[in-house]
Amino acid sequence: MVKFYNEQKNMKIKNYLYMIYISALIISNITANRIGVIGYLNVAGNPLAYILCFFICDLINEKFGEKAAKEVVNFGFISLCTILILLYSTYLIPALDSNFDNGFKLVFNNSARVVIASLCAYLISNHIDIKIFNFIRKRNNSRLLRKIGSTIISQFVDSLIFGLIAFYLIIPFNELKVIIISEYLVKFFINLIDTPLYYICIKKKNKSTKD
Repeated sequence: MVKFYNEQKNMKIKNYLYMIYISALIISNITANRIGVIGYLNVAGNPLAYILCFFICDLINEKFGEKAAKEVVNFGFISLCTILILLYSTYLIPALDSNFDNGFKLVFNNSARVVIASLCAYLISNHIDIKIFNFIRKRNNSRLLRKIGSTIISQFVDSLIFGLIAFYLIIPFNELKVIIISEYLVKFFINLIDTPLYYICIKKKNKSTKD
C-alpha cells in the first residue's frame, strides 16, 4: 500500500514537472525573436523561461532517470511542432479585421529561420545536456557538479546554434557575437543562482547521497 502511494506521488510530481517544462518551453519559443536588453547585455527572448527548461530537465533526470529526461525533451519537441502547425494553419482562415490580423502576425509570426533555429537549438542542446549529465553521474557522485557542468556546456551550444541559424547574415556579425555571448552569460549566471534551489529539491529525494 505504501509502495503504491509512493508510486502515485512520484507520478504526480513527474506530471507537474512535465507541465512546467512544456509551459516554459512554449514561452521561450514564442518570445525568441524579441531582442531585449539586460544591463549591457542583449538577449533574445526570455532566457529565464529557457533556463527553467534545463532546470526541470535536470530535476527529472536526477529523480526519474535518463529515459524520463529524454521523454520530456521529445514531448517538448512534438509540442512545439504541433503548436507551429496549428498556429500557421490559422492564417488559412480569412481574417475579419485586417488591423487585428496584422497585429496578430506581428506578435506570433516568427520568421522561418527563427523557428528552425529554435527547434534545432532546443533538440540538440537538451539531448547534449542529458548526455553530459549522465556522463558525469557515472564518474562523479556530486549532484551539483553534474547539474552545473551539463547545463553550462549545453546552454553554450544552445546559444551558439540559435544565434547562428536565426541571425547569421541578417544582422552584423559583431552584433551577432554580442547577442550570443550576452545570452550565454545571462543563462550562465542564472544557472549559478538557481543551483541552491536545485540542491534543495534534490536533497529531499536523496538525503543519503553525498555531494
